[in-house]
Amino acid sequence: YQRRVHGQSCASDRLKSIRSTDAFENLLPEWDKFVHAIEGDIQQKHCGISIEEQEVLMDAGVTHILHCAASVNFDQPLGEAALINIGGSLEVKSFATAWKATLDTMVHVSTAFVHPGATQAPETLVDLGIYSAWELYQSAMGDQVMAKQAMQRLGFPNTYTLTKCICEHLLMADQSIRVVLSRPAIVGPSWVSPSPSWAGQKPSTLTACFVLRTKQISRVFAMGNAPAPVIPVDVVSRAIIHQCFEADPTQECNSIMNVAWDIKDNPMYSALI
Repeated sequence: YQRRVHGQSCASDRLKSIRSTDAFENLLPEWDKFVHAIEGDIQQKHCGISIEEQEVLMDAGVTHILHCAASVNFDQPLGEAALINIGGSLEVKSFATAWKATLDTMVHVSTAFVHPGATQAPETLVDLGIYSAWELYQSAMGDQVMAKQAMQRLGFPNTYTLTKCICEHLLMADQSIRVVLSRPAIVGPSWVSPSPSWAGQKPSTLTACFVLRTKQISRVFAMGNAPAPVIPVDVVSRAIIHQCFEADPTQECNSIMNVAWDIKDNPMYSALI
């Protein structure tokens, strides 16, 4: 099931567009049998899903939820980022409780950069010190005084990482359903699948920067010998699916898993070109 409104296109049109990409070429024989689009909006009650579609989901008996929707605009106003990255995620989890009887795992895709300034983020929640995650969320949606103060004092570089961090705390606080936080590093071109160096129809900002750099069109940023926490998109996707469908049932209810190379294995920025 895919629940996302993309621009003005409906979910079924977006799904057709995804279906036509190289990434799913090998799955086309089974695609229409197993993949179904449902229109929705995670900022709305019940994720904006119609009563009829909710009944379809109830009949299906949902077992796993993979929540990837987010705003990755680093410069987005705090209130807007909080509405999508925190409020939307909380609504997805609230809606997910309808399937407690059948639901095994909800995977929430976060980011490896929730720990400000850390060279290798531990698989733990960020220590917010004197701040409460719920109060920070309320502040971000209100006058923003406390949230902006915390952002500065705790060293968050942008509203994206701050709201992702707050969201992690709030999702993990409620253990009514099993939640796995998946924390990818910088997602880059593929390693193997669907083909080496595949970057999709709309390559990431990272890919564009390397192209500009190698073509000597623009000096985008310094290519020094600092570790580049980049991980191939196919490695990330396989890791997230593994976290979703092959979670160890003996583990504690909620868990955190980084999707990144070991720090000693990270390539240097200069080596990437």
